[in-house]
Amino acid sequence: VKVKVKEGSDEDELDTPREDDGSAIPVGTRVLAAVIDIAIGVSIIFVVKIVAAYTLGFVGMLAWPLFLAFMLLRDGLPMFHGQSPGKAAMKIKAVTVSGESLEGNWQPVLVRSLALVVFPLAIIELVVLLTREDKPDQGIRLGDEWAKTRVVRTAPPVALEEESA
Repeated sequence: VKVKVKEGSDEDELDTPREDDGSAIPVGTRVLAAVIDIAIGVSIIFVVKIVAAYTLGFVGMLAWPLFLAFMLLRDGLPMFHGQSPGKAAMKIKAVTVSGESLEGNWQPVLVRSLALVVFPLAIIELVVLLTREDKPDQGIRLGDEWAKTRVVRTAPPVALEEESA
């Protein structure tokens, strides 16, 4: 079997949610995206602490506020085009229920993120996601409900076409 890659016609298609695919995002995919984002947030702490060690000591006080800011705002940051690095790696994106990007849309970004940053709520969020498996509201966590958002797959960069050998 040969796989042929077709050229994409529109570069904006990379970040466009696929409207034709209504399937829920698996919990494992969402958890892995969150783990990637947390790893990036923790690396921010280490980088700031290292910089503080070689410069002015008060710079180290910025580590935790920067971590918290990243964790709260990651889905709305313009530099990431409304898609956290973890979600980009997993080819998913948080959008409003009407399908609009969260880029610069701070109210839903903060509402959906607060539920994950507050520790007891984060555990409840995981339990909610796991108990909603195979139900109509599968893949929708409390933060998504409160913020009126959903997580969708992003369109693949290119379409694949199989040819028989």
